[in-house]
Amino acid sequence: MKKLLHYIILTTIILGCGNINNKEGESSNLSESNKILTAKANISENSFATILNLVRENDFNKAGYALLEPVTDQYGYEKWEATSPTFIFDQSTVIELKKYRTVTDFWSPKYGYVVVSQATKCYENSSTLCYISHDGDSTQIEQAETNTALQSEIVDKNFYIIATGIASSQNEASEKVKKLNSAGYASDYLWIPDYKSLSGAKYYSVYIGPFSTIDECALVVEEYRKSYPSAYGLLVSNESSKRVEIRGPNRISTK
Repeated sequence: MKKLLHYIILTTIILGCGNINNKEGESSNLSESNKILTAKANISENSFATILNLVRENDFNKAGYALLEPVTDQYGYEKWEATSPTFIFDQSTVIELKKYRTVTDFWSPKYGYVVVSQATKCYENSSTLCYISHDGDSTQIEQAETNTALQSEIVDKNFYIIATGIASSQNEASEKVKKLNSAGYASDYLWIPDYKSLSGAKYYSVYIGPFSTIDECALVVEEYRKSYPSAYGLLVSNESSKRVEIRGPNRISTK
C-alpha cells in the first residue's frame, strides 16, 4: 500500500511539473515573438556573420536581431548591452538562409552578397534599424543627428508604435531607447511635432516598434500592458490628424 501511495504521489509531481513546463514554454514563445533576438559578439567572427548565424539557428523573429557587446559600468562591472543596428529580416530571406549548411556557404553566392552589402551600408550609416529584404532593397533608419529623430522613408507612411515615455532631449531619448533595447525590445524615438496624428508637444516620444499594422500593434501592446498598464499604442501619421489610441484588440479609440 505504501509503495502504491508513493507511486501516485510521484506520478502527480511529474505530471504537475510537465504542465508547468508547458506553460512556461508557451509564455517564452510569446515573449520571443515580441522581443529582439540577441547573441553575444564574438571577436573571432565577423559581426554580421554572428547575426546570420543567429537568424539561421532560430525561428523567424519579426522583432529583429541584434548583437550584444560588453560594456563596463561606472562601478567597473561588465554587462552585455544590445548595439545598433537591429536587423529586421524579410521572411523569405530567412527561408533562403536556412537552406545553406553554413553561413559561409550563404555568404558567397550572389544572393548572399546582396544581403551582406545591405548590412554593410547600415553599418556605414550608423543605422538604428536595418531592414533586409529578399530583393536586395533595404530601408535604413539613420541615427538622428538633427532635431528629427526618425530619418527614413517610414516618415511618410502610416505606422504604429507603443508609447513608453517622453524626453526633452535627444540624449535623454537615446538613453531610454538603450534601456528598452537592453531589455530586448525593438525601440526608437521620434520628434512629436513631425506628425499630424500626435499631440504636437515639443518632446521626443520613446517607443517600441514600429508596427506596420494596427492589429500587430494591438496584440503586442496588450501583452506589454500586463507589465506596464499605462502603456498604449498610437497611430503615427502625416495623412490624418485623428488621434488613434490602442490598448489591445477591440480596445481602439479615435479622438
